[in-house]
Amino acid sequence: MGEQLGVNKMNNKVHIQANNSYSVRNLLNLGGNYRDKELMINRARKYTSDCMELKMLERYFYLLVNTDYLHEAVCMYYVDGKSQKQISDKTGYRESYIRNLVYRDVKRLFNDLSVDPYAFVRYPDTNMETLAREKEVDRILKRIELMIKKQELRRYDSLMDYMLIDFSRYGEPNNKFEGFLDEEEYTEFVRRMQYLSKPYLQSFFNIVDKRIPGYIHYLLTTGDGRLTERDRERKKELAAMWLFPSNE
Repeated sequence: MGEQLGVNKMNNKVHIQANNSYSVRNLLNLGGNYRDKELMINRARKYTSDCMELKMLERYFYLLVNTDYLHEAVCMYYVDGKSQKQISDKTGYRESYIRNLVYRDVKRLFNDLSVDPYAFVRYPDTNMETLAREKEVDRILKRIELMIKKQELRRYDSLMDYMLIDFSRYGEPNNKFEGFLDEEEYTEFVRRMQYLSKPYLQSFFNIVDKRIPGYIHYLLTTGDGRLTERDRERKKELAAMWLFPSNE
């Protein structure tokens, strides 16, 4: 049957009387059974490569998964993937009451948003001009951020999600640290590891001359035979500095 979305595909305005619960579930299913944010973003790339549209979906996903915007029973239904019977057994609510909660929260969600962010990306309006679409994405994103600020957190992201490397692969496993630690070595290690922070690198790439990463990408992806002598030397310097394997 495919995805069932109660939205107007031309302008993505919500038809409240329709069953928009499919749209919420389809978005969350992009994150797999564990509702993983990174998995959701990677899967959403088949619909869009625009970084701001992906950011909008990420924050929308965060609103639904991480905050208490949804009623607890509705969160169990959508985020945890529980059946209405399972929720009824756990909470004591009648299944008919749970269905009403789901309907009410979905209606409230799309009323608050005034647009379905998932449908906006999944079914783009081909008649919308680029600038108008960018402005709409910015408006939706600001609206979602405002909604997030008004909620309490139900689920916290692991701060390791913001790192590019899994420290557990290289460290000794323990629940707490006891004993002597060389403070100078610790400080130096922390300083160097800032470059493994995704937010740090994002901030850095936002201010650097865009030609520099573009040039580096060119060096690393172009065969030596097509490079000038200067470019070949810079490529060797990069490989040595970043400990890339040598082709020699």
